[in-house]
Amino acid sequence: MKKLFLFLVVISALWQCALAADDVVWQKFIDGSGSGGRAVKFTPDGKHIIVGCKPNIYILRTEDGVIEKTLTGHTGEIMCLAVSPDGTKLASGSQAGTEDGRVILWDFSTGKIIYIFSDLKLIPPGPGDLSTTSGLAFSPDNKYLIATSINKEYDNFIIWKLDDFTIYKKISCYGSNQSLSLSSDGQYIATSNLKRDLQNKKLFSVNIWKIGEDLPFKTISIESEGGGLDDWIGKVEYSKDGKYLLVVCSRSVTILNTSDYSVKNVIRYATKTASFFSNSPLIAVGNIIYNIDNFKIFYTFNEFFGGSGDIDFFDRFYVNGSRGQVQLLNLNTLDIKENTDEPISLKLIVFPDPIKNELNISFNLPFPTMTKIDLFSLNGDLIRNITNQIMTEGQHQIIESINYLSSGSYLCKIQAGKISESINFIIIK
Repeated sequence: MKKLFLFLVVISALWQCALAADDVVWQKFIDGSGSGGRAVKFTPDGKHIIVGCKPNIYILRTEDGVIEKTLTGHTGEIMCLAVSPDGTKLASGSQAGTEDGRVILWDFSTGKIIYIFSDLKLIPPGPGDLSTTSGLAFSPDNKYLIATSINKEYDNFIIWKLDDFTIYKKISCYGSNQSLSLSSDGQYIATSNLKRDLQNKKLFSVNIWKIGEDLPFKTISIESEGGGLDDWIGKVEYSKDGKYLLVVCSRSVTILNTSDYSVKNVIRYATKTASFFSNSPLIAVGNIIYNIDNFKIFYTFNEFFGGSGDIDFFDRFYVNGSRGQVQLLNLNTLDIKENTDEPISLKLIVFPDPIKNELNISFNLPFPTMTKIDLFSLNGDLIRNITNQIMTEGQHQIIESINYLSSGSYLCKIQAGKISESINFIIIK
């Protein structure tokens, strides 16, 4: 069975784990100006990585980082990217320049421009009104494209219909929309907002919008950690399961519960890079990975890759772009060093015995690690992969239906990092 990898991009210093040099799968310098990497995205199938530079967009193969296409059409730096869920279209938005708030829709397979949107600026625009596209997202049904822009004091929030490229909804709102994120069900949009009070003090907030409505149904104030002139609010992102929303500020990352948008936790960390894992209860903040359930440090990387670029996940992949370069690391080869010489047991148990309806697999992980569980015939033929993901330390139980198995003897094997155990079991129907 094809082995899956998790590639992690890292930004800062050593904590408790070590990386060997061969953990760096590839690192590419793709923009000599050093401005590229503010926006990076995986395609939905994970086969390509899209990197926005100034002013070009590069399509790279995930497996080796080879550039397959270069898209030209912008004049400013690429600030944000979005890929349609079906993988057929790419949207890009750029910094204020001669294109004045331009968003370009591309055919991903050919790299050709489908349409150019120029509706982000205010109507009518005032002297010097230039818009920077700050966020893009496709709806889950591929029918709409959503964008936010930064335009002096009043910003725009636009939804375009992709069948005829007309505006479905346009809202001009006070403040500066720094980012947007669409919930996985396509029902809610989160935007991070910066505005000033009468004393010119910066006020940070997150607005939650229901699709189609003219006003946010909820506004959450975000406390500034520093209070200085260099304070800012940046990225917002819904977790893949829709349970959480992260908000990145200049000196902290705030995690909100989406059930009531209360604060779950605040991580004090000065970074512009944070993102949820796509298939695990983990969040990457700078060079540290946290467990969302208890916010204990899951892993810390020592491989330096500085800058303030973007990061994105696909299954076992984690990519970061910054300062004109893109780097990938392979988590499956990481060696988590344990402070013991004693043999480590995973305490693998399969029950009941014999099995008639469901297969219960119980095991204990002495430390968080990549965990793979497979079912084999006694001849050694792989029947099914049950799980292949990062799991936290402690006791775990997985219940698997056996509808696809006939009566007979089988083998269950678990691989947790460099530790493996197997056990035989019998099915009687």
